[in-house]
Amino acid sequence: MLTILALISLAQAAPHPIFAAHRGVWTGSAMEWSSTIHLDSDGGGTTPLAAPLPADATLSAAHASPIRDDTGQITALEITPGARRVDLRIRRPLSDLDAPSLHPPLLSGSGVQRIIVDGVVFVPDPRLGIERHLRYFSQTDISQDERRTLNRKIDDRRTRSRDQAIYLRADDRLHEGLIGSLDARGRISTTVSAAIAASFAVVLSTLFFAQRWLSHLARREEVDGYIDREFVWPIAPNSETRPDVEHPTDGEDGVGAEPGSPGPAAAEDQPQVLNR
Repeated sequence: MLTILALISLAQAAPHPIFAAHRGVWTGSAMEWSSTIHLDSDGGGTTPLAAPLPADATLSAAHASPIRDDTGQITALEITPGARRVDLRIRRPLSDLDAPSLHPPLLSGSGVQRIIVDGVVFVPDPRLGIERHLRYFSQTDISQDERRTLNRKIDDRRTRSRDQAIYLRADDRLHEGLIGSLDARGRISTTVSAAIAASFAVVLSTLFFAQRWLSHLARREEVDGYIDREFVWPIAPNSETRPDVEHPTDGEDGVGAEPGSPGPAAAEDQPQVLNR
């Protein structure tokens, strides 16, 4: 009975995480985690992990120390009194991408936690209740406001599409770690998809501006045609430039007369000579 009471009092005194962010980097021979944890109180105590870290994991932390069980696994963190933020660095040898699960230092509790893995694409197992969205993975009970608040609290920035961040609460489904699959080629596929999307956007922009330019030319041609239909510009007194002027027939007003012969008008002006 006393043992139960002691455990209950310890749980009540232990600080609980509000938000936590874990970023893993696969180096080819190991998985390295950098974690930042925000706590809801400044009192020291023991904070249990949702899933124990393997015995071959090494941990270095500011304001926290690992607690291991008889097998060497890390099962909890001892938080330094007065700490409201804990920074962890964990390294675990990992040379096989076919490993069934990842082991970030997920802390038990209702706080929202974010996981990002660099170097590979991690797809959570559907049994964890984590749904895939366009830019991230998330449990269904985590709201958009909670995700934004976490991002602002941790690093004050938005996650990128290629990050494929995972948002979750560490419940009983994570007692074996973050179960899923790793794929190093997935990162390349994500990059190629982003490049294709960018190229498509460039093509659409080019087509849009080409359409605007062609429309402008069409309107200009239409205006020029209207002006040609409605107006006649007498550039020179030449019959070729004035198609609406009637041409005199041959023999009238001297037009069509042979060269050197005066026309009728000119003949009238000549003095008449009387034959006697």
